[in-house]
Order: sequence, then C-alpha cells, then structure tokens
Amino acid sequence: MRLRRAGFLVAVAGLLTAASAASAAAQPWPAESALPSFPPPLTITIVDGPVELVRDGRVESAHAPDVFDEGERLVTNGGRAELAVPDGGLAHVDRDTDLRVDPGVVLRLVAGRVIVRTSAEGQGLDLATPAGALFLEPGGEYDLAAADLAGDTEVHVHVGRAVMRGGDRDVVVAPGIALLMHPRDRVPRWARPPAPDAFAAWAEDLADEAEHARTAALPVQLQPWAGDLDAHGSWTALAPYGQVWFPAAGRDWRPFVSGTWRYTRHGWTWIDADRWAWPLHHYGRWGHHDVRGWYWIPHRQWGPGWVGWAVGADHVAWAPLGWNARPLVDFSVGARIGPTGLWASSWSIVPRRVFGRRDSIRGHLENPQHLPGPVLGGFVSQMIGPRGPASHGDRYAVRPRRPAGRGWGGPPRPDARAARPRTEEPPAPELDAPPAARESAPVRRPTDAPPRWRDDAGAAEIARPDDRAWSTARGRSAADGRRVPTGPPVRPQGARGEPSRGDRPGAAPPATVPSGDRGRGRAWEGARGARQTPGSSGTTADPPAANPPTTGPPPGSSASGGQRRGNGRDSGAAPRAGGSRRRPG
Repeated sequence: MRLRRAGFLVAVAGLLTAASAASAAAQPWPAESALPSFPPPLTITIVDGPVELVRDGRVESAHAPDVFDEGERLVTNGGRAELAVPDGGLAHVDRDTDLRVDPGVVLRLVAGRVIVRTSAEGQGLDLATPAGALFLEPGGEYDLAAADLAGDTEVHVHVGRAVMRGGDRDVVVAPGIALLMHPRDRVPRWARPPAPDAFAAWAEDLADEAEHARTAALPVQLQPWAGDLDAHGSWTALAPYGQVWFPAAGRDWRPFVSGTWRYTRHGWTWIDADRWAWPLHHYGRWGHHDVRGWYWIPHRQWGPGWVGWAVGADHVAWAPLGWNARPLVDFSVGARIGPTGLWASSWSIVPRRVFGRRDSIRGHLENPQHLPGPVLGGFVSQMIGPRGPASHGDRYAVRPRRPAGRGWGGPPRPDARAARPRTEEPPAPELDAPPAARESAPVRRPTDAPPRWRDDAGAAEIARPDDRAWSTARGRSAADGRRVPTGPPVRPQGARGEPSRGDRPGAAPPATVPSGDRGRGRAWEGARGARQTPGSSGTTADPPAANPPTTGPPPGSSASGGQRRGNGRDSGAAPRAGGSRRRPG
C-alpha cells in the first residue's frame, strides 16, 4: 500500500513538473502593457571611498549595488562612485560632488564634477545644472562641472553634442569646445577643454572595461553588468528562450537569497549583497534545470523584484517567477503533493519580524519542510507583495527600547488610581445659589493643583489624579443655555489647611437623590432651604448628616423654632430645618 502511494505521489510530481515546463514553453513574454509602468531608478554600481546617501531624511553610508531614486541625494566626501543610467549609460562621480534626483528620475548636478557616457542605443540623457537644463545626445562622452550658484557651470564635450536649454535660445556645445555659463547672468562663454587628470583616467578605465565585456545576449540596459556576469557564470542556448545564464556556483545556488528587501516607492525592492547579481533580480525571469539548477532568462523590463508572494500570519514567503510570469511551483500545491525538492528550493520563508531588515536575510531563512502543516495551510498566495512597513499599532512592528519611564518604551508607571481610596464626591452648588454658597464650594478649575491626603492606613501620601475632563452628565443648564462644568469641590487657590471634610477619605456619602432628580444637579444641605415635597406646601426634614460640610454655620449659631440656619450668609434666607435640603428646580 505504501509503495503504491509513493508511486502515485511520484507520478503526480512528474506530471506537475512536466505541465509547468510545458506551460512555460508555450507562454511568451508578458505584454509590455501588463508590466508595471514606472521609470526605473538609477543604480549605484561602484562605491570607492567614503560616500554618503541621504534617504528619507537620514544620512547613511552608500553601498553598491543600491538604487538611487527620486528625492535622494548622493554626496561624495572623499570618495568616488559609479552610477548606471536606465538606458545603459554610465555616470562617474568625482570627489566632493553633490548629486540629487528630481521627480521623473532626472539627475541634478548641484556642485562638483561628473563624467557621463550615454548609450548609443539609448535616447540620450536629461540633466539639471545650476545654469539650466542640459540634454546629452546618445553615444557621447561629456565632462560636467558646477559650483552651485557661486560659480560657472562648465560643459566639456569630448564625443557627441550637448544642448543647454532655457532662456531666450538653446546653446549647442559641439565636440572639442567647453561651455562656461554663470547661473545668474546666463551669458555663454567658450573655452578649450581641460587636459585629462586622475579622475578622468579612473572613469575611462571603468568605461573601457564595461565596453570590452559587451555581449549580444544582454539588452542594452544590462550591458554595464556584462563583465560581472561573465566572471560569475556562463551563457548557454536553451530552447525556447535563447541565451540563458547559468551561475558558476552550481546547483546549490538560489536566487533572492543573498540580500534583503527594502520598501521604496516601487514597493518591496530587492537589494543584493553582490554587485554582479543586480541585473538577475531586477530584469528577466527564471527557470530550473534538472542537472545544472537555476538559470536566468534576461529581459529588458526593470522591476523591484520579479517574485511571487505567499503571506501567512507569522511568515512571509517568495519565489522567483518563471517564463510565464508565475512561480515555477505553486505554493499550496507544492506544499501538499507537488515536487517537494523543487518547492523547498524555490520558496524562501522568513518570519515577519525579520522581513525588511537592513541586514541579509540568509541567516533567517527557515526550511519549509520543517514548518508544521497548519502553518503552511495558512499561507495565501498572491502576486503583489505584503503591505509596507508596520505602523505604530502593528503587532509585528519592531520598536526600539526607550529609557525607563519615558513613553511606551519604558516599564509601566504605577497607577495612582489603584491606590486612591474610594470616596463619594459631593455635588457642585446650584447656579442660582447665593454668592456666599458658591464661594464656599468653588468649582474646580483645570489649573488648580490636585489635593493630597493620606490613605486609610496613613502610610503614604497619595496625589489625586488631575481630572481635566469636565463632566457634562451632571451639569446644570442655565437660563442662557450655558453648560456649567461640574466636578468635586476643592479648596480655592491660596487657601491653607487640609481639604474639606466631605473630600476626606472615610467621609459619609451624601444622601441619595431620587431618580427623577438625576441629571439636574444637587444642592448642599441648607443652600436653598428645605426640600419641597411635590404636591405639598410644607417641607420635609431629612435626618441630620453624620459629617456636615465645613461650609455650614459656625458652632453656637441658632435659628428660630429650634431649626438650624443654612450655610448661606444671605440675611434674607428663610429658616431651614437642620440637615434638610430642597429639591432643586
């Protein structure tokens, strides 16, 4: 039984592999309209010495290979660099040069010197200089220098022709002539080209090396990498693709492993760790040979990374795209009954917490065959990459630790509310109460300092949390529609002594208010007189409070009829029963 099952699986794997190869052979290249249409960025191919790259407001050391895209800035302090232009040209940057990329991937020379060699098969190159826009014709060699707005912009033409645009008319620079133009007056002046120097010799050596390594197997955009590909692999004719490239590393070499993913305006962009492998991951497609392993099929269309994606709850996976713009083995099929050897060597899986880090992901790759079945079943195959970098509230976000006690990076602070004794807060005075009553129980303002008292055990002094949010549930509506903020009464600013008795821990809570009075506010006892009972003209006296408020009459005062006078200082206040209160309104 086991032998039959094993034979069945082998037969299914063979059929899947044959079907995949047949579909790949039958499918032509995807139409140009179906591919992403955006101008490819410039590529940093060589960095010689200290070179800095300003990206996303941060300054970092430049490395090769890397993208040099819109909004970024390249500053060569004491080093030099080489840039690959999207049409196959080269730009060599001298020391103390400031380069920027304007929208539309237009190279801007701010200050310094650069030697540009345009491709003969390209469409020329547009640059921006302090003196104006400059167009360099195809198949030319140009030596450019600028001093920002403080000096002349120099254009030396060795081969080809340059056109300085802007102003009243265009200025054409022929070979063997140097144009000098100040950015402020824009008056053209002419001079002889300078003699070759050390920088010109350095740039010429690199250009000659790239020119001698040109091959017909590569599109014009990839000719700058022809020498690197010859040194690390070989070309072989393979039907129906034509010339394909096999790596010299052999069968064990895999694409999209040595490097990392970085999020750019194009999406997740693959950044290689090896200079020679840059065109392999941004141009063309892939295939797999039974004996020699992976091979690369070149194409002229640039992309941030030609891979298929599979996203899970805690992992991210990707695989190279084949000739038909699909992964060689589907993730779900390969994980279940497909050719496990090819599937495991095609799909790279890493935890989401390390996906997108700046370091290489080679050390974080996980063997797909070691992942449990439920994890593999939770992946979703898709042709677009996962979402961008994690936001602040993402559970997968990696946040740096901050010093203790400073924001969310430190340990949690003790909660003062947990240690605060539970007390009932007395109500605020009525809006139409006498002035004396309002002064005796002032409404707390946001600028008042929170009172402090001791807890029940008297062990520690606790600060009441500052309640700056006004409560509107118990606010009183005045005649003019104003909303009166309510809150616990505190002593006025400048007063001394402890808080009022009704604000101390252990104080008896005030008498409850009937349900019909909720939301209409409550009055201190004696503030307006005795409580009126609906439907009667008399008053109803409440039991005296256990802890009368400190705002009542001083000890020894009396009222007619044995009743205690209220705490209002108004001489015209009517006698009130002790401890009584009147229903407001």
